[in-house]
Amino acid sequence: MADFVEGMPLPESTALGTPELELPLQKIQDQQRMELRADIQFLLSHPQGRRFLWRLLERANVYESNMRESHAQMAYEAGLKDMGVWVIGQLTAADEHAYAKLLVDQTQDRKLDKLVVQAQLERAKREGLTT
Repeated sequence: MADFVEGMPLPESTALGTPELELPLQKIQDQQRMELRADIQFLLSHPQGRRFLWRLLERANVYESNMRESHAQMAYEAGLKDMGVWVIGQLTAADEHAYAKLLVDQTQDRKLDKLVVQAQLERAKREGLTT
């Protein structure tokens, strides 16, 4: 499993290298890792949090090519995708099944959306609003 806070700025080891300073630093880093993991697990435990994370991944264009005509636009898209991949890494570090759960939720939401649209169309036909 990757380090949970890979890419996150954590305090560096002290330049002094004294053991009495490094022990508290390690405790601080461990506490920060636990807090980050708890934050992500909190988001994953609520449907609203999972929907937000899914929208974030969609916005990051994780599922799209970042090839564009403009080099600047391509660099921008690559940056978005990199952030999305980082989010997936953090999700996976917090819960190895989290990403799969997001995919299942999204699939179920899309199926439900289709059912709602079909029901609305059938109702409109019954009421003579469409042909």
